[in-house]
Amino acid sequence: MNSCYQFILKYHNLVNSRILLLNILLIIIFTILLQSFVISIDDKLSSDSGNMESFHTNPTNDNDKPFLYFDDTTAAPNSTPSNTTFIIDSCNMSCMKLWLVFIAVVVIALMLVLYLCVPTICRPKRRRKSTWLEEAKPKKSDVTTDVYQRAMEYIRTHPPNEDLPPYKEIQGKKGYSAWKFERGGHSEVTREGKWVEFFFKSTEKNIESMIQTNYPFIMNGDLGFDEMMHYFEVTVKSISSQVNTISVGLTTKPYPYFRLPGYHVYSVAYHSDDGRKFNSGDPDGGAEYALPWGKGDTIGCGYRPDDGEVFFTKNGKFLGVAFSELKHTWYPSIGADGSCELEVNFGDTEFKYKGARGFGPGNPSHIQHVQMM
Repeated sequence: MNSCYQFILKYHNLVNSRILLLNILLIIIFTILLQSFVISIDDKLSSDSGNMESFHTNPTNDNDKPFLYFDDTTAAPNSTPSNTTFIIDSCNMSCMKLWLVFIAVVVIALMLVLYLCVPTICRPKRRRKSTWLEEAKPKKSDVTTDVYQRAMEYIRTHPPNEDLPPYKEIQGKKGYSAWKFERGGHSEVTREGKWVEFFFKSTEKNIESMIQTNYPFIMNGDLGFDEMMHYFEVTVKSISSQVNTISVGLTTKPYPYFRLPGYHVYSVAYHSDDGRKFNSGDPDGGAEYALPWGKGDTIGCGYRPDDGEVFFTKNGKFLGVAFSELKHTWYPSIGADGSCELEVNFGDTEFKYKGARGFGPGNPSHIQHVQMM
C-alpha cells in the first residue's frame, strides 16, 4: 500500500486534467459498448438454446444456425444435434466472454498508462530549483566517486554564508584593490591577488582545485544605487597539456576547494573544455552556451543583482545571459584541473568588454567615496 501511495504522489502533479477527463469518458463509452455487446450475446445464446431441439444438422437457412455454431460433419443425416454440440457452443460463448473481459482490462490498463506517461513525456523539461543538499552526479570526465562524495559531505556540513562583510572594511581598500583571489590548494596567488597559478604534478590525475576572492559582490540595495553590475575578467596566459578544464564563475562561501565551480549547488560557471555553462551541478552535464576557450582568451563574468542575472563574455564579446533569478552572496571564483597561469582584472585596467567599463566587483569604481546609508 505504501508503494502505491508513493506512486500516486509521484505522478499527481504531472497529470493533465484534460487528459484525465478524456480517459474517463473513453472508459465509460467502452464499458457501455462492452456491456451492450455481452447482453446481445446472452440473448442470442438463450434464443439458440431454446431452439436447439428442433434444429437439423446442416440447415439450409443460415439464419437457423445457433450463435457460433460449428458444423458437425460426422453426424448422421437428419439427426438432431447432440448434447455435446450444445455444450461446445456454450463453452465457446463462455470463452468469448472471458476474452472480452480480458480485452477490456487491457484497454483500460493502456488508457491508464497513457494517462500517467503522456504528460511526463510531452511536457517540456523544467529546471528544478536546487537546494544546498541536492546536486548532480559528476560527469564522465569528472573526478572519482570518492571525491564527489567527499564534496557532498563538505557541503552538508558547510552551508553557504549569505552575510556580507562590513562596508567600512571595503571602503578603506581604495576601490577595486579590495578584491583579490586567495591562495588555495594546488595554487599560488601573486601580484596582489591578480595573478593566479595552478600547479599539478604530472602524475596527478583527476584532481581539481578552486579559489575564491576575499570579498563577495555587493548587493544593489546595500549601497543605494539605481543600477548596479559586478564584473571581472580572467585571461589565460599559459596552459599545459595536462589541463582538461578551466572554470570561471561564481560560488557561495564556503565551497569545496577541490571541486570546479559549477559542479555543486550554489555555483555557476563557464567551462573551457566544451564551452558549456553549469549551474548548481546541472544534472544534464551543463547546457550549451558558447564555444570552448583556451590560451590567450579573456573570459569575463558579470552579475546584475537586481534580477539575479549572470552573464559571460569572451574577448570583449557579450555571450548572452547564462542564468537569471540567482540572488546569492556571490564570490568571483576560478578553478582548473591542470597547470596553468591566469591574469585577473577587477577593473584596475580597462575591461575588454566595453559594457562593463566603469564597473567592477564593487561598483562603482570609487567605492570608498560612497556615502553609506
